Amino acid sequence: MTPAVTINCDLACAECEYNLRGLMTDGRCPECGAAIHATLERVPPGEIPELEDVILNIRRRRYEPLARAAGASIDAVMIVHDAVRFATLIARRNSLQVEQRHATARDVCKAFREHVQFYFNDADEARELLAEWGIVSSSDVGRIVFAMVELGWAAAQPEDSIAQFDGLFTLDTLFDQAG
Repeated sequence: MTPAVTINCDLACAECEYNLRGLMTDGRCPECGAAIHATLERVPPGEIPELEDVILNIRRRRYEPLARAAGASIDAVMIVHDAVRFATLIARRNSLQVEQRHATARDVCKAFREHVQFYFNDADEARELLAEWGIVSSSDVGRIVFAMVELGWAAAQPEDSIAQFDGLFTLDTLFDQAG
């Protein structure tokens, strides 16, 4: 566990936008009472370099139950969760109808592909680390997504199934497919 440190930069509370500068990372916002770690969980990786170790540790602790449920590494669930959030955001932006604001298995795998292309230095590094983390095909992404659904981290439509993730990519084809 990373020890609490003082926030030495401007950081708006995720709930009320109070500036948390000068407070400890294990404390609460004095304005609204929200836990500061909840704000830190929402900070994108790399955005606050001086707090990166604390933010990463908080994120990793948050993902432990999901990793256990999915039978996957914490790194695997973190990268899939980021892809699901990205896919859902795109689906919401692209649809005017509320009932169609849903990311499909294909949408999630497309977002995963785009995310790993950005996240890793090159395709070889991506393949090596994804294999180490236990993501060797789209079926592994589906297993993690449906663990998210089971734990209430994501919602599925009645027509959604884990089988829809089968055959969408393998590590050998991940970077060969367009959109």
